[in-house]
Amino acid sequence: MEYKSLIAKETWRTAVRDAPISQSTIQAAVPRLRCRTKEITAAVTAAVSFILVMASYGFAELEPMFALSSMTWSKQPGLVEKGTPVVGVKPRVAFIVVFRGIHTPITQEQIDAMYEGLRPTPDLRERVEVLDPQDIKSAIMGKGLRPEQRSALLQLISADLGAAGVLFVDVCGRETGFDVVGEFVDALTGTVVHKETVEVPGQAQLVAGMHGWLSLIP
Repeated sequence: MEYKSLIAKETWRTAVRDAPISQSTIQAAVPRLRCRTKEITAAVTAAVSFILVMASYGFAELEPMFALSSMTWSKQPGLVEKGTPVVGVKPRVAFIVVFRGIHTPITQEQIDAMYEGLRPTPDLRERVEVLDPQDIKSAIMGKGLRPEQRSALLQLISADLGAAGVLFVDVCGRETGFDVVGEFVDALTGTVVHKETVEVPGQAQLVAGMHGWLSLIP
């Protein structure tokens, strides 16, 4: 009996498997398949949209950019105007801040605070003339230069603004905090005279530590 029962079951399975599917069955299944396809498509679209949004706002890095300011520092009396340095006067220097790999846009207020931290001390003014950030901003924007065009930038700083050296402060973003690279560069030859790198844990420490980069100026 058990053997006959197994044969009957197998015969039923074969009949079901090989039985032709009626047109009405197919028509009834099509709407369900279409509905399911739409659900899957909507889910995939939502997932892709979420990934694109996160890439745009959460993970994307801003391109390298100059941090420019319209700040002006009081001029020292008796100094020549912009142009080729004259023998016997104090050498000119320029300060330029660059952002690299930053995940969050930096506000103009934060940029101005960084240049305020770079404000020349009386002791430094005794040795050099420091160009105003406003002068640097006008010159760079007038030429449309990018941070990667360092040779053209040094040419602009030395020939058009008459500066002998440039203090670069490169702020490089990390997952947490910043790597900050300070370089004092000879504007005529491109030689790096002094260089130092420090790790900074956050924005507040970044602004507070700007004053220390003045020590790289010979």
